[in-house]
Amino acid sequence: MDLNDQSVLALRAPETDGSSEGTLYGLIDHAAIPMLTRTLTRMGVSWQSLFEGSRNAGALEVAPILVPIRYRDNQLIPHSALKWVCQRGQFTSSLLFLESRLSAPELARRLAFRIDVTLPDDFEVVFRYFDSRVFETAMGILDGLQRNNFLSIATAWWYVTRSGELVKVSQDSVEPTQTDQPLLLNVAQESKFLEMSEVDNVIGLIREYLNHQYEAILPKDRHNVISRHVHAAHQHGIQAPHELALYCCLVLENGDDYFECGRGKAVLMEMREKSINLTEVVQNC
Repeated sequence: MDLNDQSVLALRAPETDGSSEGTLYGLIDHAAIPMLTRTLTRMGVSWQSLFEGSRNAGALEVAPILVPIRYRDNQLIPHSALKWVCQRGQFTSSLLFLESRLSAPELARRLAFRIDVTLPDDFEVVFRYFDSRVFETAMGILDGLQRNNFLSIATAWWYVTRSGELVKVSQDSVEPTQTDQPLLLNVAQESKFLEMSEVDNVIGLIREYLNHQYEAILPKDRHNVISRHVHAAHQHGIQAPHELALYCCLVLENGDDYFECGRGKAVLMEMREKSINLTEVVQNC
């Protein structure tokens, strides 16, 4: 289902035991939507930063922001504000929605607890699950117990895909747990996260090098297009992120068949014959 203000207001958790519905909340990645909190405040919207009271409290512009949207049939956010968020968040991987019976302060506290994750060797990092790309990846990597524990504070979750569609997350239990368990990732899970984030990392580099060409791709197609080019680069032995980004930039500038004929084909041949990387070949041109 495409993301828009009406589709968000229509989100409902499944009825389970006949108890009253909870509140529908939006969890928004401020880093992807500049001026978010300033605009919400100007529009009279209640919001809370998950970084509040933490060591990251001063980093509001990259904080996850919790916004109440609807309680039962009562809309808690002005229509214009919800529409503004949807328009700016549709293709920025910045929106999650969840329905929970917890109050906003309690939900914010428990969501904030989930930001810290421990990697192998007891190395702690910030888990930016409020970036919907990370959230989608996590749902496919966490084991059943980890997944259920993570989701347990809400009766339903939705995320917005890279192509701007709302997707509901399946979960085994919809009963909120009273306590939270810290999220510990094993070596295999850490490696899988890195593998599945490769294309997004390459996209970040492309936007630094050649943003105008990247922006010319339809938003809903961007990830698939770059993923296809990254896969093609792998077939030529190109693995480093900056090399993958350079390969993609050359294709975006010169056309999909650039490396199949003419100068592009000669570049790949020179790489193989001289055992040098793509950057070195391009610099020598």
